[in-house]
Amino acid sequence: MGPLNQTFSGLRSLSLIGCCLLVATPSLAGSGVSATRHNLSVTGPGDVRATAETEVCIFCHAGHVEELQGPLWNRSSMGQPAYRPYQSSNRSISGDQPNGVTLMCMSCHDGTVAVSPASKRDDQLRISGTNGGRLGPDQGGLGTDLSGTHPVSVDYRSAMTGQATMTSTTRLRAEPRLGNGSSLLDAQGQVQCTSCHDPHEDPQASGVDVPPFWIGSSMDDVCTACHQAPLVDTGHGDGAKLPRGCGSCHVGHGVEQQPMLPKAEEDSCFSCHGSNVDRATAKGEGLLGRGAAPAAVQAQFDKPFTHPVRLTHNVHSPSEDLREDVTTPRHVECADCHPVHGDPTYSTASTLYQRGIARSGTVGGRVEQDLCYDCHGSVSGLPFGETDKSAEFSPSNESFHPVDAPLGKRDQPSLLPQWVSGDRMSCGDCHGSDDAKDPAGPHGSRNRWILRWPYEAADGSAESESTYQACYICHSRTSILSNESFEGHNQHVVDAETSCYACHDSHGSPDEPSLIRFGKDFRYSQVLPSSSGRLEYQATAGGTCYLSCHGVDHDPLSYP
Repeated sequence: MGPLNQTFSGLRSLSLIGCCLLVATPSLAGSGVSATRHNLSVTGPGDVRATAETEVCIFCHAGHVEELQGPLWNRSSMGQPAYRPYQSSNRSISGDQPNGVTLMCMSCHDGTVAVSPASKRDDQLRISGTNGGRLGPDQGGLGTDLSGTHPVSVDYRSAMTGQATMTSTTRLRAEPRLGNGSSLLDAQGQVQCTSCHDPHEDPQASGVDVPPFWIGSSMDDVCTACHQAPLVDTGHGDGAKLPRGCGSCHVGHGVEQQPMLPKAEEDSCFSCHGSNVDRATAKGEGLLGRGAAPAAVQAQFDKPFTHPVRLTHNVHSPSEDLREDVTTPRHVECADCHPVHGDPTYSTASTLYQRGIARSGTVGGRVEQDLCYDCHGSVSGLPFGETDKSAEFSPSNESFHPVDAPLGKRDQPSLLPQWVSGDRMSCGDCHGSDDAKDPAGPHGSRNRWILRWPYEAADGSAESESTYQACYICHSRTSILSNESFEGHNQHVVDAETSCYACHDSHGSPDEPSLIRFGKDFRYSQVLPSSSGRLEYQATAGGTCYLSCHGVDHDPLSYP
């Protein structure tokens, strides 16, 4: 008994008489096969076919076999290679080695064994159109790395039980059946190649736009028989924009460790959200509707300061808990911010948006700053110089930019007139592209920290409207330089060329008014403790400083 002998107990029943008819009279039952690329005889329509053999079914079936390895299986037991099963953070069950009918399919499609050897022939059936008799990647040769291929030989009920641990919105249905009522599982309740493919019928041969040997009339009617993947936005759920539905993004046999994508995650996104050439290609392939105009964000990631989605390809995991996990390297992927099965669009909730300044407020149905806090809040392993933004915006702080709570009544003469008590802003009001014509969102900018406007954090730059434009969007430059808020503003910013960053934290200050926070990051401004070791500001009269900067010890220095 070969290693395949124990693998086929779960196949759908197929009578011996029916198989004999298949072999003896292919015109009766093999008419479907004969028109497909699985007809490897000399009459086959594909490039891979025999040079002389006229029988259609002999390449897989025979009327008499010495070892039962499936329904009259006619391929020799050549040993089972070690396969690398599907791997994805979205998957709720462990990987398995192929068995059952999947192993029958892989006897040709893993590319390790020649297509031609059949156990009931004295010599090898000569096949043309292959690479040494084996299927290549462009001929259906999948190899043994199935880490990007839909899970096979897995128990569906176990997957349903394990999906409780998944964070994805995609869920498995209780009964995986097609519209005609037929089950997609084998007799053992497992998902196999035949859950999606019928080896004897290929709608593609009739011009239907579906994957090879697909069992449904569209990709969606098979995918949604198992998967519930609610598409609630007007983009990915719009058939006019993505005419192939699930197949516009997903393929059954994708690249390794991706959720069945033809390319690495961000590269798949860029197929539609990339250049004009990328979009034209996607439209030409029928993946993108002719009238669709998705946001072209790829160019944003070519800018000097970006969310570095290109640094990693295979580590995206929506189930990672960044607040606890210190072992996984920090990374960012498109799907970390944009729920591809949800609503990825920005809303108009921000006050600044309503006043023609900002472009954001919520994303993916979440308040924008909450999404940002997933990586920039109270999380483990923040890089050097990174701080907990949720703590800095906390309404319990002495001063803060009004992101988590409205702007209270504060004496800030420099605020421009459009700001009033009760206003709120969002992260995207400051962070985003430096070009207003670009798509909204903090994808990339020519300004440090993905700011929409220039902001020079280091000391030594001449003051100008552009040097601190990010501040002057909301704060009057005239008021600042005329010392309305603080009598030393002009002296510090203009005369001493001290950056706003040296004294102010643009997010919030736990103990001081007016966002005053000294010594946050010495890489930009070296504000050090005074000779008595104090580093603080006291809001008495004009203010009192305890610090040492630009070579002068303030211990203290008071302003009238």
